[in-house]
Amino acid sequence: MRILLTNDDGIEAEGLACLERIARTLSDDIW
Repeated sequence: MRILLTNDDGIEAEGLACLERIARTLSDDIW
């Protein structure tokens, strides 16, 4: 499964990093 993460707070946003950690438990194909 592919997962695309987006936000409007910038690439270094804490929330985006948290979301990526959670998404990695579901898939290795994170964009």
